[in-house]
Amino acid sequence: MVRVRYNLRANLFVSSDNLIEVMYMPREQNPDTRINILGSAAYHFATFGYKGASMAKIAAQAGVSKSLIFWYFQSKGKLLESLMDDFVDRCMKTLLLDNKEKDPHRKIVNLIDIYWDFVKKNLQFIQVFMSWFIQLGTDEKQKIERLQKIHDKFEEVFRGYLQEGIEEGIFSKDLNVQATAKLIVSNLEGVLIQIFILKSDLNALDRYFFQTLKENIFYGILIRKTE
Repeated sequence: MVRVRYNLRANLFVSSDNLIEVMYMPREQNPDTRINILGSAAYHFATFGYKGASMAKIAAQAGVSKSLIFWYFQSKGKLLESLMDDFVDRCMKTLLLDNKEKDPHRKIVNLIDIYWDFVKKNLQFIQVFMSWFIQLGTDEKQKIERLQKIHDKFEEVFRGYLQEGIEEGIFSKDLNVQATAKLIVSNLEGVLIQIFILKSDLNALDRYFFQTLKENIFYGILIRKTE
């Protein structure tokens, strides 16, 4: 069996018998090419699963050669991990967006809306991420830390808004900030289970779940005029 490997010094892929030069590789990676490959990989991993996804079809959809994908990502497993890292990076950038609202109440509502908009725009990435996470072994600490990173940042942002609301006299001074932030984040993360495991309708979640969630959150934490 002839195997193809990358010859770094020659900057080309060659067969294991050194007789076939497959193709020359560019000296530097192109960010647009990388994005195209990851986008194609997200579709194929989400549609066919990790084992069922074909690297040849991922390459064809991305408009590149299969060899070029291996130059960018080394292996199918590395491609999946890069996709997960890209997803985590997207999540973190979304959470760190400058919240234009000044009122802590509106900041929380706005962040929930931003989260939901992010979910709807990145369904394929999230489906791959969910499938990948469900299959993780308990010993895969480094991979689990990817999810923990998002979760911790999410809670941190909500804790900040809740504390700000207490200091401004909008939220109850008796509010347990840490527990409330965990409750909000747990509900938002639970939406992913609703979508990908229970196959809940996105429009129904849009109309009912998020509106009810926001109403229930603030019913418990806002200071009412009767207090």
